[in-house]
Amino acid sequence: MAVALFAWSPPAASIGLLVAALLETAGVQGGGLAVYLAAAMGLVVYTSPRWFSTLYAITATTLIVLQWSTTEELTTSALPVVLLIGALAAVVGWTLRSSFRRELRLAVDLEDLERIRATELESERQRIADELHDIIAHDVTLVAMHVRVLERVDDPALQAQSVAAIRDSADQALADIRRVLRVVRDDRAAVAGEDLGGDGDTLAETVDAVRRDLEALGARVHIGSLRGMEVSNAIERTIVRLLREAATNVAKHASTRPDVRVDFEPGPADVAVSVASSLPFRNGGSPIPSSGYGIHRMRERVTLLGGELDARVVDGSWVLRARLPRC
Repeated sequence: MAVALFAWSPPAASIGLLVAALLETAGVQGGGLAVYLAAAMGLVVYTSPRWFSTLYAITATTLIVLQWSTTEELTTSALPVVLLIGALAAVVGWTLRSSFRRELRLAVDLEDLERIRATELESERQRIADELHDIIAHDVTLVAMHVRVLERVDDPALQAQSVAAIRDSADQALADIRRVLRVVRDDRAAVAGEDLGGDGDTLAETVDAVRRDLEALGARVHIGSLRGMEVSNAIERTIVRLLREAATNVAKHASTRPDVRVDFEPGPADVAVSVASSLPFRNGGSPIPSSGYGIHRMRERVTLLGGELDARVVDGSWVLRARLPRC
């Protein structure tokens, strides 16, 4: 009956078996339970803690030896066989226990790997979404705005300028899309550290590009001095993206021929960048819908770098201001 209890509670069954064997030994009734004690060793080792298995092994061995010394049913030749059965059962139990633990560890490791993989995939999706927004939204916005310029003006010179800007922006957007797709398809490029968005432009080059794009839309642009704006590569890339996002928002939302001012304020430990579009936004809303995704992601990126970003309407002007550490 004690053996049947192993299906319910192995420790309780083990104790019951030991008590039954002890009573049998004390009553000098024979050694019938010696084999059960030995065979149960495997179940105890497999199901119970190490300290309990050790205690059971010592107690069971002691009882088997006592039964051999006090009864005639357990002969001298049978004693080694019974002890060998116990040893083999313990080995089998330990092997099964080790295998079970290994499977548990593998299952946990697999779950961890799946979690890491899911996190990396989500991070990569977010990265691709950010890059697509950063490098393509600006060009597509310029295309849309120049199309509207073509609808409003009759001056052949302005129309030719807008057509050229549309062609350049479309070509740039296509080139950026091809670069993103190439990197996504080729894992080796990602391992080699190729930037998905091709943020190879320096701060000075980006400032010139922003000026050129906004002036092509009729904006009057004032750019502050870049003197003292020596920052780390990560901070420079963030400022480059920030200027692109600001220019995209100005192109989307500002009224015709806005006054745009870009200022840089270098400090001992940080730098500040501000972009202001002095004309109010259209009361009727922007002709190009906006989700606010770009500014939201830029705020997250700036915050992760230890900086802060604020974008709001101040006295009828849209103002974006960011402060970032130098490195």
